[in-house]
Amino acid sequence: MQQDLGYALKTMDTKLTMEQRAIVLSEVESKMLKGIQRPTDIAKEVGCSVPSAIQYISTVKTKWQKDGAFDFNLAKGEMIEKLREIERGLWETFATADNSSAKVGAMKALLEVQKQYAFFNGITNIIESMS
Repeated sequence: MQQDLGYALKTMDTKLTMEQRAIVLSEVESKMLKGIQRPTDIAKEVGCSVPSAIQYISTVKTKWQKDGAFDFNLAKGEMIEKLREIERGLWETFATADNSSAKVGAMKALLEVQKQYAFFNGITNIIESMS
């Protein structure tokens, strides 16, 4: 079944069955909860086209709104994606810095990003334990 799904996604020759679509949406939702929000990243992770990924992301966001989980899940995913962007930029700054002072500054900022990751993980664990 999973092999058939992968083939269907890669070839785009066949329309997904409802069961296959549910599996893909579940995978997309899982990726979004881990902070992967860009359609290109989702498409690469799931193995679908970018337009399909955009549609899947929209479907997941709509589901979250209906479930009442929209605020936390979407905000968490977006914040994690922003933290990843900041982290990538800081690592680039660190790699291209021409003096140790700039490298130390980048490392201090990276430490703050890691603190934010820890905060989000802690909040997530608390909220999940309450449900």
